[in-house]
Amino acid sequence: CSSDLHKTLAQFENVLKGRDFKNPILGYRRRIDTDSAVDYFIMQEAFKNVDGFRRSLYIHRGRDQAHPKRIFFGPLWDFNLAMGNLRFYGMNKSTGWVHQKRFVIFQEPFWFRRLVEDPYFVRQLIQRYRELRSDDGALGDIAISQRIDRYMSIIANAGKRDRARWKGKKGVR
Repeated sequence: CSSDLHKTLAQFENVLKGRDFKNPILGYRRRIDTDSAVDYFIMQEAFKNVDGFRRSLYIHRGRDQAHPKRIFFGPLWDFNLAMGNLRFYGMNKSTGWVHQKRFVIFQEPFWFRRLVEDPYFVRQLIQRYRELRSDDGALGDIAISQRIDRYMSIIANAGKRDRARWKGKKGVR
């Protein structure tokens, strides 16, 4: 992490810890891309990704000339412990919020717990979630079903291809 990026993150965290963090001018909104933070939050919670808020948080600075030090969230990655693939911390249950979990082993960023204290951020979350879950949204039932069908057709014969490739190799059945 470069010292300039480290400074950017430290400033962001200091603003979040401050009492004016909700202020549209002095607060966190001038330090982050709120749209990317909202999308990131929704995806981590939707897939119940334990690592998304604590270990594998991917962020970068934008190239926007007007806001060169603004923090962007994403791209999305590291979902191997998502969707119930973890049995501790209650991560295999379909209830509860991931961003509210407290972890013993790793210190998680407090960022999202703090961001949801701001009514503006919560309104953005609700609005974006409704948009994504609408009939024509990317996370709508129809879009998800179509995506599953498309992926199923891609992997339909994966087992046969795998067995054919490794047939006769030592240690492979």
